[in-house]
Amino acid sequence: MLKLLTLTAAGLVAGTAHAATFELSATLNDVQTVPRNFSDATGAATLVVDDEDETLDFSLSVAGIFPDLDAVGGGDFADVFFDGDNAALGPIHLHFGDAGEAGPVVVPFPTGRDDVTYTETDAGFDLTTNGYTYAEAVGISGATAPFDAFLGELLAGNYYINIHTDVAPSGEIRGQLETGAVAPVPLPAGGLLILGAFGALAAFRRKG
Repeated sequence: MLKLLTLTAAGLVAGTAHAATFELSATLNDVQTVPRNFSDATGAATLVVDDEDETLDFSLSVAGIFPDLDAVGGGDFADVFFDGDNAALGPIHLHFGDAGEAGPVVVPFPTGRDDVTYTETDAGFDLTTNGYTYAEAVGISGATAPFDAFLGELLAGNYYINIHTDVAPSGEIRGQLETGAVAPVPLPAGGLLILGAFGALAAFRRKG
């Protein structure tokens, strides 16, 4: 009986311990760019990562950059990310790299996808994603880091958001993602009862 409870409890823990959402945020400005370009544009972003479904829900609001997506090359956005080998990437990315360092594109947010939406505003633009999978993202960028490694580096503060424009092709504004809330998925009530029974039986065995 004890062995059965042990196996059941272990299975429940294994099935729930890894299921969580992680929320990160970033403030984008010119001060963080490498090299600094002294832009007046600003931005704010939130990223929610589901480590069970391996999805990225992203929201970004930018003032001072006007994409004019109907124009060839996307208006203010860098033409290099609409042409040639970089055409699939789009002009906004998550890059791997610490503050003050430049690093490779890992998660691009290209225009023209159903799960990536750009909306022009009076002040600039908004970008949102819903159910955008990590597998889809690296399929576009060619990055090779597995999801768990990506998440670990993300939570360690080693990813930044970069917006590439014609004024500053290397990045007009940038923001380092920082960890916010962590919301683990709770263990089901039945699982808690089983774990409680397991603990009681273990205590009984010690007394015996």
